Amino acid sequence: FGCWTQSPGECVIEDDAPIIDAKIIQSDVVVYFTPLTFGAYSPLLKNQLDRSICLVHPYFTRVHGEIHHKKRYPKYPSILGIALLDQADDEIESLFHRNIQRNAINLHSPSFASEIVYYYQSDSEISAAIDAGIANLEVV
Repeated sequence: FGCWTQSPGECVIEDDAPIIDAKIIQSDVVVYFTPLTFGAYSPLLKNQLDRSICLVHPYFTRVHGEIHHKKRYPKYPSILGIALLDQADDEIESLFHRNIQRNAINLHSPSFASEIVYYYQSDSEISAAIDAGIANLEVV
């Protein structure tokens, strides 16, 4: 929790995470593109999401009747999650959609969407799914 106690708003680990976090908070939409494992993000993406905890305060507030961290910044990006799967799996897909929704609430995102794409799809099908995700950004 050094990003909250030692250097508020910036990770204490000296690597590229602070650069990525700055890009995230300056963006209108952030796209999480990840292969899925049991409905969860890749370890690489999950690590970055954990490192982005500095984008919120360590203090708490209520959001939709739930306890969440307070905003650190006046504006946060919308989130578009794109998951890559070998084949359709309703349970895994549902878990991914829920993860994107929960991360959007945690990051105070104004809107979110999630789409599933499959390895066997053509480039045009994947592009259409991404376009649909952008068009379907839902208000949190």
